[in-house]
Amino acid sequence: MAESENVSFSNFTRLENVGAASNFHALRFLMSLVYSFVCAVGLVGNVLVFYLMRSRQGRRSSTINLFILNLAATDFQFVLVLPFWAVETARDFSWPFGHVMCKVVLSVTVMNMYASVFFLTAMSITRYWAVASALKDRSHHCVSSGRWASALLWLFATIATTPTIIYSTEKEVFGENLCLISFPGGNHWLGLYHLQKVLIGFVFPMLIVCVCYVLLLRFLILRSMNNNLPRRKSRVTRSVTVVVLSFFICWMPNQAVTFWGVLVKLDVLQFDQTYYMVQTYFFPVTACLAHANSCLNPVLYCLTRREFRKMLKDLFWRISSPSMSNSCQIRPFSGSVKGEREDSQAVIPLNVVENEQYRLSLFNAHISSLGVSSSHGSHRAHVDLSHGLVSSDWLFNGSRAASLSDLWAILAQTEEEPAARMESLAGYVYKAASEGRVLTLAALLLNHSASETRYLLDYTTQLAGQRSTPLIIAARNGHDKVVRLLLDHYGVDTEQTGTVRFDGYVIDGATALWCAAGAGHFEVVRLLVSHNANVNHTTLTNSTPLRAACFDGRLDIVRYLVEHNADISIANKYNNTCLMIAAYKGHADVVRFLLEQSADPNAKAHCGATALHFAAEAGHLEIVNELVQCQAAMVVNGHGMTPLKVAAESCKADVVELLLSHADCDAHSRIEALELLGASFANDRENYDILKTYHYLYLAMLERYRDPERVIAKELPPPVEAYGGRMECRTPLDLEVIRQDRDALHMEGLMVRERILGSDNVDVSHPIIYRGAVYADNMEFEQCIKLWLHALHLRQRSSRNTHKDLLRFAQVFSQMVHLKEPVQAVDVEQVLCCSVLEIRRSMARLETASEAERPASTDNYESNVFTFLYLVCISTKTQCDDEDRARINKQIYDLIRLDPRTREGSSLLHLAVSSSTPVDDFHTNDVCSFPNAQVTKILLDCGAQVNCVDNEGNSPLHLIVQYNRPISDFLTLHAIIICLVEAGAHTDMTNKQKKTPLEKSTTGVSEILLKTQMKMSLKCLAARAVRQHHILYRDQIPKSLEEFVEFH
Repeated sequence: MAESENVSFSNFTRLENVGAASNFHALRFLMSLVYSFVCAVGLVGNVLVFYLMRSRQGRRSSTINLFILNLAATDFQFVLVLPFWAVETARDFSWPFGHVMCKVVLSVTVMNMYASVFFLTAMSITRYWAVASALKDRSHHCVSSGRWASALLWLFATIATTPTIIYSTEKEVFGENLCLISFPGGNHWLGLYHLQKVLIGFVFPMLIVCVCYVLLLRFLILRSMNNNLPRRKSRVTRSVTVVVLSFFICWMPNQAVTFWGVLVKLDVLQFDQTYYMVQTYFFPVTACLAHANSCLNPVLYCLTRREFRKMLKDLFWRISSPSMSNSCQIRPFSGSVKGEREDSQAVIPLNVVENEQYRLSLFNAHISSLGVSSSHGSHRAHVDLSHGLVSSDWLFNGSRAASLSDLWAILAQTEEEPAARMESLAGYVYKAASEGRVLTLAALLLNHSASETRYLLDYTTQLAGQRSTPLIIAARNGHDKVVRLLLDHYGVDTEQTGTVRFDGYVIDGATALWCAAGAGHFEVVRLLVSHNANVNHTTLTNSTPLRAACFDGRLDIVRYLVEHNADISIANKYNNTCLMIAAYKGHADVVRFLLEQSADPNAKAHCGATALHFAAEAGHLEIVNELVQCQAAMVVNGHGMTPLKVAAESCKADVVELLLSHADCDAHSRIEALELLGASFANDRENYDILKTYHYLYLAMLERYRDPERVIAKELPPPVEAYGGRMECRTPLDLEVIRQDRDALHMEGLMVRERILGSDNVDVSHPIIYRGAVYADNMEFEQCIKLWLHALHLRQRSSRNTHKDLLRFAQVFSQMVHLKEPVQAVDVEQVLCCSVLEIRRSMARLETASEAERPASTDNYESNVFTFLYLVCISTKTQCDDEDRARINKQIYDLIRLDPRTREGSSLLHLAVSSSTPVDDFHTNDVCSFPNAQVTKILLDCGAQVNCVDNEGNSPLHLIVQYNRPISDFLTLHAIIICLVEAGAHTDMTNKQKKTPLEKSTTGVSEILLKTQMKMSLKCLAARAVRQHHILYRDQIPKSLEEFVEFH
C-alpha cells in the first residue's frame, strides 16, 4: 500500500498499511454484530428523543433542548451509515458500494462525529450558564442565540470535515477495493489530519466539558452550603460523573490509539510489531466503543431526565393498553380538541351550558387546554398587553392541570388587589377570544357573578394599536364559535365600539359587525345580524358595515346586509358612497348589485367626484361600462376634471376610448381627451409609451383638421423657458416633424398637459418633476433644474406644500458639487428665495394647525429649515461674484429675521454648529456636514444672534464645545469657536443647568481652545457678581440689562 494512503473507517481512522490477519475472522464477525446492534439501538433511541422533544415543544423551548434535538439528529444520521460499515467489516474491509457512496458515507460519518462532540460540548457550557445565571430573564434571547449557535456548530463541523470530503476515495490496494483517505503529500499530511481529529474532536472538547462541570459542581456546592441542599448536590454530582465518564470511556481508547498513529506517521515513534497488533486487533474494538456513544447519548442526555421518563412511560402504557386508553375518562376531549383551534360544535353542547353537570364536566375535561399546573405555585398573573406580551403563557400553552381551581388558586396567591386580578383575568379572556379558543373562554367565564362577567366582557384591551373588547376582536378575526358563545349565553352588547386596523387604516368607533364585514367573515356577520346588531351603525368617520364589505368586495355580505335593511345611501365623512368605494376598488359584481338596488351613480363626494370618476381613474373598464349604461353623467369635479379627462390623465386608454364611443361629447372635449392621453404617456413613469404619445396626439390633430373649412385651432399660451422656449405643434405637419425626436415629444407632452389641465392643477407638476429626474440621471443638470424650478413655481403659486421639492434641489446641487459640475449661483438664489417663502408659510400653518395636524406640520416645517441649511452650505461651495453673493446673503438675512426654531428651540446658528443636525443621505451628505464653519460664518455675517439660546438655555458656544471629533476635525472646531467668540459670544453665559460653555466642554481640546479665547469684560464680571451674591436687580437696573444679568 502506498505511504500516503489510509483506510478511513474504524471511527474515521481505520486500519493503516496492514493486511488482514488469518485469526481476525471472529473479531470481524463480532464487530459486524456490534455495528448492527448499535444501529438498531441508536435508531430506536434517537427516534424516541425526536418524539419526546416534539411532544414537549408546546410547553417550553430552551437552548439545552435545542442542542439535544441537534445531538439526536447527528447521532441519527450517524447510525444510518453503520450498516455500510458493518458490511464492509464483514467483507474483510473490502468496499462494495462504489466511489460515490464511499465519499458520501465517509464524509457523513466524519462530519457527524465532529457535530456530536461539538453539541455535547455546547450542552455542557449551556448547562453551567443556565444554572449560574438562573435569575436572569433571557429565555427568548437564549433560544434565538441557541439557533444561531446550532447553525455555527454545524458549520464548524462541516469545515472540519472538508479534508475528508476532498480526499476520501475508493482505491484498489492489494487487489481489494478500500474506502480510504488518500493525501497526495505523504504520511505527514495524514498525521496532521489525525492530529486535528484528536485535538478538535476530543482534547479541546474534553477540557471544556470538564471545566464546565467542575464550575457547575463548585457553584452547586456553594449553593448547597447556603441552602442545606445536600441531596440535590449529590444527585447533580452523580449525573455529572456519569456524563463525563461516559464521554471519556467511549472516546479515550480510540483517541489514544489514533494519537499513537499520529506519532508514527510523523516519525516520532517507530512502526513496530506492538503498533501493528494494536492497530489490527485493539483499534477496531475502540472504534466500536466510540460508535456505541451514538446510542448512549439519548439515554444519558435525555432519558435520564424525570419528565422524559414519565412521558416515555405514558407512551408505553398507551401502546400496551389500547383498550384502557380508549375508555379513559380523564381527558375526554384529548382526541377531538386541537391545540391551535377548538371546535366547539363538536365538543360543547351550547344549548345545555346552564346544566350543572355540564359545567362540572367542563371543569375536568377542558382544563387540559387551559395549561394550568400546580407546580407554578405563586406565579404572578401579570398581563402586559400594551406591549403584546402575556407573561402567564402557561394558561394557553397546552400543559396540564387537574381542575380549574388551580387557576383561581394561582390568581388568589398574587399580591394584587381584586380589581387588579380582574384586570389580569380580562387579559386572559381577551387572548382566548382573539385566538378563537372557545373552550378556554367558556372556562374562564364560569363561576363569576353577573357584574364580574359583564366587566370581563366589556373590558377594552389595548394591543398593537387596537382597542377592542373580546367580541370585537373575535369578530375581527372571524372566530364565529366565540361570537356565538358571547351572544347566545352572555348577551354581550353587539353595539360595543373599539379601534381596529384594516389594511394600514386605523378605524375608530368600529363595531363587531363592521369588523366582521370588513374582514369578510360571513358567518360572524350572520350571527351578529341575527342578534339584532345595527346594520347601519357608523364609525367616527361615518363608515357603515356595508361600506366595509364593499371595500373588500364581499358580494355575499353586501347582499345579506342589504336584505337586512342596510342603507346603501349612507356616505362617509367625505361623502363617499358605497358605490364609489366599490367602483374605485374594482368590485364589478358589487357595483352591479348596488346599481340594481337603485344606488345613485351621480352622487358626488365633497371633492365633486362621482363613482364614474373613481372607476375611470383606476381604469376599471367593466365598471365604467356598467355606470355608463346606467346613465352616469359626465360631470366636472372640484378640479375641473370630467371622468373622461381623469381617465386620459391617468393613461387609461381603453377607458378613454369607451367613454368617447358612448358619451355624447363635443369635438373640443374629444380633442382635449386625445391630446391629454397622448401627452400623459410621454412623461408617466409607470405608463411611459412614446409611440402611444404620437398616436393619440396625431389622432387629436386629425380631429382638429377633420373639416378643412373649420379647423379647430389651438389657443396657445406664451412659451415657457423650462420647455426650451418651444411652442406646441399647430398642424399635422409640425407633429410629423418631431415624430422621431423623443425629447421634443416629451416637451410637447408637458406643454399640452399644462395647457389643458391648467397651471394650478395638482397633477401638472408630477410629470415635470419626473422628466427633470430623467435628465438628472443622464447628467443633464441644466435642463433638470429648469424643469424643477418651473414645477416649484407652479406649486408655490397654488400654495401647495413644497418641502420635498426643495429637498430635491439640495440633493441635485449636492450631486453636482460632488461631481465637480458647475452650480449656477442664480439657481441657488432662486431656490433659497422659494425656501424662505415656504418656511414663512409653514410657520403660519403651524399656528393654525389642529392637534392632529401639528406633528405632520412640524415635520414639514423642520424639513424646510434643514433644507435651507443644506442650501446655505452648498452656496459656500458655489462660484459667484459679489452681486450673486449679496443676493444669496439677502435670502439668508430674510430667513434669520423670521428666526425659525426647531422643536428643541434650536436656531439656524445652533443647527450649524451641532453635530446632531440631521443630513439627508441621498447625495446631500456627500457635500454637507455639521458642524460647519463656513455656514456658521455666513450666518453670523447675515445677522444671526450669537448668544441666542435653545429650550435648554444652551448657546451655540455650549454646543460646539461638546463636539466629539476634536482631533480629526480640529480645524472646524477651532474655526467655529474663534468665529463665535469674535462675534461676541459670552464665554461665561450659563444654561438652565447653570453651566458655562467651559463646564459643558467634553474634550480637553475644546476646553483649551475656549480658555485661550476667553476675554471677560467688566460688564460680564459685574453681572456674574450680581448673580453670585444674589443681589436684587429687578426693577433696579434698566430692562435691557436684566436679561444680560440673567444669563450669567
